[in-house]
Order: sequence, then C-alpha cells, then structure tokens
Amino acid sequence: MLEAGNRVSFTSIIALIMPLGVVKFVPKAEASCGAVTCFVVIGSQQEVAQEGLLTMNRIYNYSPMRVISGTTGIIRGVDTTQKQLILAHHEEGRTISQTATLDLNYGITQRWGLENTIPYMWRTHHHIDGLGEDGPNGDGQSTTFSSDGLGDIRVGLKYKVLPTLRSMVVVGFGVYLPTGVNNADDSTGVLMEPSTQLGKKQFGLNPTLYQTYELIPHRLNQLAFASYRHTFKNNNGYQFGDQWDFKDGFDLVTVPWLVLTTQFNYR
Repeated sequence: MLEAGNRVSFTSIIALIMPLGVVKFVPKAEASCGAVTCFVVIGSQQEVAQEGLLTMNRIYNYSPMRVISGTTGIIRGVDTTQKQLILAHHEEGRTISQTATLDLNYGITQRWGLENTIPYMWRTHHHIDGLGEDGPNGDGQSTTFSSDGLGDIRVGLKYKVLPTLRSMVVVGFGVYLPTGVNNADDSTGVLMEPSTQLGKKQFGLNPTLYQTYELIPHRLNQLAFASYRHTFKNNNGYQFGDQWDFKDGFDLVTVPWLVLTTQFNYR
C-alpha cells in the first residue's frame, strides 16, 4: 500500500503482437515441443519511475506458431517421467500462445526502481505423438494440449546510469519465480513436455540493459534493449537453455496519447 503523498500512474498499454509466428523445425533440430513468444519494449516498463511514482502497464501478447512449408516438423520428444529424450518422436502442428501481463514499476529514488511483472497465460498446442510407435501403421496419435493460468512472475531492481536531458541507460537485475503452471497433461492424460508448460518450475536469473536517446526531443526516440535469462534445472531433471534477447528500434510520438514503434528482435 502506498504511503500518503505518493503518486500512482496507471497507463493502459495494450500491445497486440501478431508476428508471422513461424517456428521452423528441421529434421536435425535439437528441439522438443515448445512455445515462443514475441516481446515489445515499452519505455515506462524499462525505465526507472520517478521517485514515489507507481506506474502500471497492461500488455497483451498473441503469438501464433506453425510449421513452415518445406520442413517436416519432426522433432524429438521429452518423456518427463522417465527423464528420457526420444528422437523423431513428434510431428509438430500448431501452437497459439496468449499472455496478458500486468507490469508494476515503483521509483524508490530518482535512480533506483523496483519492477514486478505478473503474466497470465493461455496456450493451445497440437502435434502427432509417438511416431513409429502409436497408430495402426506407426504413424502416431493426434494429441492436443491446452492450459491456462499464472506464468513465472519476475521481480527486479533497476538503476539509472548517466541520465541526461536526451539520453538514458538503465541496468537491471531480476529473478523469475517458479509460479507458473507446470503440471498440465495433454489429451492422452500424459504430463506435457516442460517446454510447452506455462512455467519453467525453477528459479531464473535475468540481468537487463536498456538504452534510449531522443533523436528529436519529445518526438522521435531511439531505443536498444538486451536481456539474458538463465534457468536452473527443475525437479523433473529438465533444464532450459539460456535465453538471450536483443532489440533495437524507434518510437515516434504522433500525439500525446499515440506512440508508433518499430522494433527489431533477435532471440
């Protein structure tokens, strides 16, 4: 609860992200069933809020994924109960991920800030399971998966470095908490693979770096963002690979209530 005299700023930023959503699976891919989400960098989310100011952002993310033409979509499977990888076990179909995120930022001082990111997720997935094992001719079994619930919550601390009238650099360090749903079964009653579950079931470390510069004051901004996430091995014996995110882009302020952004992602 905020103390008397502190200020609250609630900004409803609805970011609908509809990428091409193509996940390319090739026969030699070292992969399992999975889900990918795109992300957008919002200034009020990455910057340090003014001292005593609480900002709230709402972000909606929609990421459809499918197998592109020219690829088989056949990948390895993960048997969580037996802690085994099974080669050429799945034929991927389609995955749709949706995330509604509440992002809270509070300015401790003019340079130090706290951030709390709370995601709620929906995910549906389809693949052909058990290639060479199930089905009348070993052609597998159609399997679906659907889950919704809380994702992994992130809490972090940020520090504003060398701020000027036109530029800003913010370094941050966050921790992902294992709050996400991770025990959902597929349509056959089998525990779904860890990479498709909503949560990773283990703590994650997440340093970040954000930079912005006003090319045209109060009109055109350049921005850059880098993030790293390391997740420890979970209780099922599964460890996710390290994740690097890089972004560069521009924000154009057309009118005070409408900002257009162009951002380039690499993950």
